[in-house]
Parts: sequence; structure tokens; C-alpha cells
Amino acid sequence: MGLVCMFSLGWYFVPSLAIVEILLQMRVDAYNLTCTSQRPTPTPAETVGSWGLLMDAMSLLAVFTNAGIVCYTTKSLKTYSSNEKLLFFFVFEQLLLLAKMITHVLIPDCPPELYAIKKRQEHVVDRHKNVVFDDDDDDDDDEGDGLRKGNVDRSSVRSGHGHDDEGAAGLSALVLNRIQYLEAKLKACDSDITIARSQYKVACRTEIFNEETGVSYSRKTPGLALGMVTLTVLEAENIGSRHDPVDPKSCRIIVHIRDTTPKHDRKYEGNPGPAPQVSKPAKKPPKSNEMTEEQRTSGVRMVFNQSFSLAPIKTMKAEIYIEIMDNSKRVRRGTTTQVLSDLSNQRKQSLTLSVARPPGQHVGPQEPAVLYVKVQFQYSRILPIKRRIYMLLDEQRKLTSDRTNLRLGKDPEHVWDFPDDVGLKKGDSDEEDEEPPSP
Repeated sequence: MGLVCMFSLGWYFVPSLAIVEILLQMRVDAYNLTCTSQRPTPTPAETVGSWGLLMDAMSLLAVFTNAGIVCYTTKSLKTYSSNEKLLFFFVFEQLLLLAKMITHVLIPDCPPELYAIKKRQEHVVDRHKNVVFDDDDDDDDDEGDGLRKGNVDRSSVRSGHGHDDEGAAGLSALVLNRIQYLEAKLKACDSDITIARSQYKVACRTEIFNEETGVSYSRKTPGLALGMVTLTVLEAENIGSRHDPVDPKSCRIIVHIRDTTPKHDRKYEGNPGPAPQVSKPAKKPPKSNEMTEEQRTSGVRMVFNQSFSLAPIKTMKAEIYIEIMDNSKRVRRGTTTQVLSDLSNQRKQSLTLSVARPPGQHVGPQEPAVLYVKVQFQYSRILPIKRRIYMLLDEQRKLTSDRTNLRLGKDPEHVWDFPDDVGLKKGDSDEEDEEPPSP
């Protein structure tokens, strides 16, 4: 590196020789690591250490050497005197230093894609190292108060206005039992609401849900999206056929995260997800009576069974784009997509994706190609808790309404599994099964 930086102007073939030397060194090191020596144990390091200072020093020294070569060895300044050459040297090397500093500022030390991955890893490490246990049930948090707005706290109302003996005197035992059943369910519902609100407060301290992108972002690391796709590619069928055989060992899966939304309409910066990931080569399916040897080797069925973790995902509008590549023939065998919005329940799903073949590759009759995957898209802890709170509040409203109806002598508006209903149904069925007495 030093020779290339400092003496390329002296002899123009120095960069070419350096490229040849680097390629040769790579192949020699690869041969030594795989054939003649044991692979060294990797050791973690924060930086490149003293090599960083050495490369900075060589780049600074290259400025002076190249300025000196231009001023004193070329014929450009042949007619100038020594003092004029010295003055030109100082001016030229200052301009080169200025250009070096501007280039250093404009080019980021860390690419945006790598910076997002580093932030994601730091966030994961921080969550595992600094675990927070929150047992505080205080409801003074601003985020928790947002859920209470517009809702009456019926627990306080019930504590001061329970049913009295006069109101219960005119009710039958059946109705009183039903009221007690609804009050027990109401008490359990209140407990679930309290727990869900506490979980919501804890989640709001670590992340913020972005309504525009549909994905939560970290509070501790601003700009870090918390969306993550866990994809397991199981098998592919009918990628090859008897008329167009495909060697499974030459096929790989390439997984992308892409957003078809125009860039000027996107509500985030950078790419929608991490860089593409490539799988290992596929394998032949195990031998069985259902498949012939020709079908096993022609790519009618290929086994991948490989998992991918794609993070961070910045938007719900993105999609998973999967390519099946044939390395031996340098062609794309098929593509398929899965929209992330269809995975909004955040549960692991088993899907069968239809694979579209590129035009011009159909040789003879072929069955539809499919890809079997398991996929899960996790993008927010806040949203499921908020939906559960709304569901519990709705159930609380129904329970309170039907309890009031029973006290007023009305029928409940909603269907409940009252214990007496189960007993009545069982008694009715027993009466129907009982045979009439013989004369």
C-alpha cells in the first residue's frame, strides 16, 4: 500500500503490480488456511489497532512524496527556479492536504447499511445485559394515560355503588347467580386490564410506534427500526424437471427486502432493510419409494432447510423478495415475493409461495413451481398490547351492561356461558335420553 500511495507517479505500473501481488497473496493464504495449516482462532477486536495509525501516516506521507515528484522530477516545472519550485511545492502539498481532508469528511467511516446493523446489535445486547423489571403500578405515565382518555374507570364506580339488599330482594336465585358470575368475570377482566396497562407502560419506555411506517423504533437509539423478519426456507418443488434438469447442489436462495414505494414517498431514510442474504447450496431429498433417482437429481424437489434473520426492517410496506439462482448456468430459476403487511399478526406462519419462472426458460411441460417457507414478522411490542387493552375494555363494557340489565329484570344483550345454562342443557338432554315407562 505504501509503495502504491507514494510512488505511483514515478512509475505507472505500480498499481497493476500491486493488484497482481494482492490476488496472489489471497490465493496463497486461502490454500494455507484450507490445506496446510489449522484455521486460526478468531479473536474479537474493536478496531484495526495500530494499523489505522499506520495507514493514516502513509496517506499523509504520500501527499508530500507525490508533491515532490511533481515539482522536482517531472518536466512541468523545468523552467522554474529552485525557489519557485519550492514555493509551488508548498502550495501544491497544501492543496493536496485540503483535498484529502475534504474526501475524509465526505466519505463516511461506516456505510449506512453497516451502521444500521451495528445499531441493531447494540440494541439487542443492551436489552439482554440491562434487563429492567418494572413492578410499579402507578398510572401517571403519559403513554398509559392516553389509553384511559374517553373511558370510565368502572372499578371505582363499583366500589362505591354495589348492589344493595333492597335491589336484590326482588330477584330470583337464578338471576342472582348470573349476576355473581358476571361480577367474577368483571373482576378478572379488571385484573387483566391492569396487567396489560403495566405491560404497555414498560413497552413504551423502550420503543415508539411510527404510524407512518407501521414499525416501532427504539427510544434509546433514535432512528433504529425494530422490525425483524425470521424466514426459514424449507423446500422447493418443480424448479427443475425431466425436460429441464437442475442440479440441486448448484442452486442457492437470495433473500432481499425491497420497497416498491417511490423514494420521494417513503417515510424513512436509506434502504428498507438489510443487505441481501445468500443461502448455502440446496440438497437432494432423501431416498424414498415415491421419487425416482432421476427426479431426485433433476431438481423436482430441493431441500434447503435454512434460516434467515433480516433486521432492521424500516417499513410495513416492504416485501420479501426471494430469488432461486442456478450458479452452474448463471441463470435465475425463479422468483417469489411475500408482502409484510400480510404478516401483521406477528405470528410464525407456514406458507406455500408460488414461484414465477423467467420467460424463455420453459422446456417441455412443467408443473407449477412452489417454495415452502416459515416466516414471522415482528415489528412492535406496543401494538399487540394496545389491541388487547381495547379488546378487554370492550369486554368490560359488555359485562357491565349485562349485569345492569339483569339487575333491572332484563335479559342480557350478549351471550355468556352461565353455569346454570350448562346445567339446564345437561338436564334437558338427560330427559330426552330417558325412555318412557312401559305400560
